[in-house]
Amino acid sequence: MESSASITKTSLGRSSRRAWSFEEDSVLVDGVKDLLLRGWKPDNDFKSGYAMILEKHMKQHFPGTDIKAKSHITSKIHIWKNNYASLSMKQGHLGFGWNYTSNTITVDKEELWSDYIKFDPNAKIMRCKTWPFFKDWIDIFGKDRATIENAQGFDDVVNWVLRDPKPHEGMNTPEQGIEQESAGFGIDDQSGTHG
Repeated sequence: MESSASITKTSLGRSSRRAWSFEEDSVLVDGVKDLLLRGWKPDNDFKSGYAMILEKHMKQHFPGTDIKAKSHITSKIHIWKNNYASLSMKQGHLGFGWNYTSNTITVDKEELWSDYIKFDPNAKIMRCKTWPFFKDWIDIFGKDRATIENAQGFDDVVNWVLRDPKPHEGMNTPEQGIEQESAGFGIDDQSGTHG
């Protein structure tokens, strides 16, 4: 594979940003997912040196590429993580959804979108854009961010408790807890006390 992306130059001759091709993004996603399988992201952050491994991975697929670990790969992953956070936050809001065929955000009402971009200015660019790697980002960044998908609110828990007429197995009632804590002594037992 050959890398066809370009770097634009500023008026001072410095590199401003690199435009990645779809193929480069795809190979980078595959490389990151491979690192996940090999334990390079045990918690919410990658282990030190991950970007250098990804740089080598990119050079294997795109000989002669100008992609660098520090300036390109870490920046790309940072952008992906921010985009994932913004996209996943939208999915937790009523009126927002996801079209898995076109990999785009869906919105029930236009005023929802207008209100949302006041809350998240990054969302402005996200409306009509396709996000082909969103499913991959779920695997990569999913445990980095809490979502409200499976969360229970206070009302949910109260309703659940009120619906269930009997205590749950394995849970102690207050009386059982006292007996267990007394380790076989009666509550009125005075043995072992001086007095």
